[in-house]
Amino acid sequence: MGQGTDRVGDGQVDCVGNGQVPNELLSAWIRAADLTRSALREAIIKKAADRGEAIDVSTRTIARCVNEGDQPRAPLPELLAEVISARVGEKLTPLDLGFAWFRPAAGAHDTDRAADLGTPGTPAERVEVGEVLRRQVLRLIAAQGVMSPAVRDALGHARALMDAALQPSGRPGSVAVWEATALQYGRGYNGVPPAKRLAAVTADFISVQAHLDRPLMSATRSQMCTVAARLAGTNAIVLHDMGDAEESRGWFATAASAAREGEDPRVLAWVWARQAMVEINYGSASDALVLAMKAENQAGAGPSASKALAAAVRARAHALLGEPEDAARCLGEAEHLLGRLPGDDAADTWYGYPLQKHLVHASHALTVAGRTSEAAQAQHQALALCKDTSWLTRTLLALDRARCVSRDGDPDGGAQTAYCALTRLRPDLRCGLVLRRAGDMVSALPPAAHTLASVKVLKALVPDPAAT
Repeated sequence: MGQGTDRVGDGQVDCVGNGQVPNELLSAWIRAADLTRSALREAIIKKAADRGEAIDVSTRTIARCVNEGDQPRAPLPELLAEVISARVGEKLTPLDLGFAWFRPAAGAHDTDRAADLGTPGTPAERVEVGEVLRRQVLRLIAAQGVMSPAVRDALGHARALMDAALQPSGRPGSVAVWEATALQYGRGYNGVPPAKRLAAVTADFISVQAHLDRPLMSATRSQMCTVAARLAGTNAIVLHDMGDAEESRGWFATAASAAREGEDPRVLAWVWARQAMVEINYGSASDALVLAMKAENQAGAGPSASKALAAAVRARAHALLGEPEDAARCLGEAEHLLGRLPGDDAADTWYGYPLQKHLVHASHALTVAGRTSEAAQAQHQALALCKDTSWLTRTLLALDRARCVSRDGDPDGGAQTAYCALTRLRPDLRCGLVLRRAGDMVSALPPAAHTLASVKVLKALVPDPAAT
């Protein structure tokens, strides 16, 4: 769509374009309301008439709001919020529906920095503060970029509210809707930039925290704690990909607390297996081994996605520690488990362990271990299974390939392959994990290669891993 025009008046934005990024929040709430777009259109027109207003809205306009993230003129955001609120039995605002440029009315009590809110002690206070914070997260990430001080404060405050809520009590809420929401996020980015995904997940995470700060039956509370664990783990994955290892570890810690309170050993095993990948990429291979073994023990008997992932992470850790035979053994364990996984455990999500994910782990382990021909085969097979929108996976595989090319005696070709992989990314995606992996590739080059022009050009894009 073409860019809209900012025209702010009376606390509202008339029209804003946002670059054709799907509005995941609006999509999820429309599904929760069980409304077709035609029915939603009719309800909006009726609601406007009840308010003494006339509005001309088409199903195409609604589709653009959902699929392309259009930010419509007032009063459509408010009408959408009123219609969906009536269907789901929860008071929603345009910000709740993902209209991140919507400005609240004058006199709203949002503050500029989340830290100013403090961490209140009572459930009622946390619900009120959480609602303000949820709006801030959407606004700050849309307006300021992901790791500004205000955004960091908001993310930390979101975790603090959940940690406070994860004390024995209870709660109501549509558990099935929240479980479906968490599972949807587990499908990966699907072309959505990490910053947008982080905003959407954090907003829902704070909503779950509000549910956990209201009285609930114990069974429902356990289910909501599992949802919280999945959402916190999802944010930790996104932050890992963006390169913020410290913040990622914090979210994994909250995810583990939620999984323990929810008494869900499978989710706790998943949290620890995924957290081990933070240590693989930003910390210590030895620490990664410890976490991976904790995950395997927690997963218990029988095959599971967490157990297979933990075996793959152990393979990568052994490769980094210069133990290629142990790496090969662990890859064999992961492959054996892969062939026995039931149902959802084999699904292509962040919670599952599909063949493509196994091949990506194998690519890295084999590349680091110097088994370049086997690594190349894994890379070829993994790329054949990649979705077109899987920019991160494709880039990591290309960087593994670059390291293999260099190791096989062509550092100039390896540097060119890595440079092409990085420059194919949009500048806002050229950060975090991909730069870290590229830095590892540069560090593995022989000393003489650093005089090559192609390597010098690559190094201009890549920070020194030792300094990050």
